[in-house]
Amino acid sequence: MNEITLSNPDVLLEAPELAVLSILDAALAQVSYALFAAHPEVADHDSFEACAYSGAELWVADAIQTNITALQHLLCRYRQAVAATRNRRYASRGIE
Repeated sequence: MNEITLSNPDVLLEAPELAVLSILDAALAQVSYALFAAHPEVADHDSFEACAYSGAELWVADAIQTNITALQHLLCRYRQAVAATRNRRYASRGIE
């Protein structure tokens, strides 16, 4: 099960959106698990085209999984960008 890991208060003071993005990330993981449980065959398909022949429900489940993965990667990149900005800000002040 995915834990919701919130940043420390200092980070949240500078980037409060990270709190709700952590919750979103955990919710996306749960949706992904639920869809795999309901449609384990999604894991066997390599593409939307393969799922399209198996019915609309499976195709949509596969599309959701694909978009969840993409959104999770974007959330990770956003957190990395926030951390890089924070590190640059502190480095310019001589703070580690």
